[in-house]
Amino acid sequence: MNPEIQKLFQLVMNIVKIGIVKRYNPESHTAVVEFKDFESVISRELQIAEPFTYQNKSYMPLREGQKVICLLLPQSGTTDGFIIGTVFDADNQPPVKDRNKFRVQFEDGTVLEYDTANHKLHADVKGDVEIEVSGHMSAVVKDNVLIKSSKEVTIQAPKINLQNNSPTIGYMEGDFLLEGTLTIRGHLEVEGDIHATGAIIDEGGNTPHHTH
Repeated sequence: MNPEIQKLFQLVMNIVKIGIVKRYNPESHTAVVEFKDFESVISRELQIAEPFTYQNKSYMPLREGQKVICLLLPQSGTTDGFIIGTVFDADNQPPVKDRNKFRVQFEDGTVLEYDTANHKLHADVKGDVEIEVSGHMSAVVKDNVLIKSSKEVTIQAPKINLQNNSPTIGYMEGDFLLEGTLTIRGHLEVEGDIHATGAIIDEGGNTPHHTH
C-alpha cells in the first residue's frame, strides 16, 4: 500500500472510533468513553452532539455501557473529541423492526410511536402526564372520543360549556350528584318518580295533586 494512503487510512482509523460509555455527566452533558478495541484507552470527557443546541434545544442523556460513535481530534491521541451518535448491535436490538414506524422507547417502558402506514400515533406512558398550555388549546376530532378512567375524572373551570350543532343528542348513565342550582331552559321529561326533600313549586299551577 502506498505509504501516503496508509498514513491517511491510519489517520481515519484514529479519528472515528466506536466505544462504550464508561461515565456520563448530566450537568455538562458529556461522557467518558472506553475504547476496548484500542487497548481499552479511556477518553477525556467528550461533548455529545445534539440535533439542536441554540435557541431550540434537545437533551438526550446517555447511559453507562451504551455503545457510541466518536469523532476524535487527530492531535489528541484518542482522548479528545465528540460523541456523534449511538448504534445498535447483536446484544442491543432496535425496539421495532418496521420501516413505517418511528418509535422512542424509554427505560421505564414508556413508548411514543407513530405508524405512517396506519396513520396512528400511540403513546404508552408508565406514569403521570402533565400538559401546561399558556394560550388557547383546541382539539378537533372527526370520529368518536372515549375518555376512560378506572377512578374518577375531574374538570375544573370558572365556566363549563357543553354544546354542539343543534339539535344535540346524548345521554348520561349512572348516579350523579349536582351541588348548586340547576337551571333548565326547555322541557323536562322524567321516566320515573321524582323525590324531593323540600317543596316543589309549580308557578304555572299545572301540576295535578300538588299541595301548598
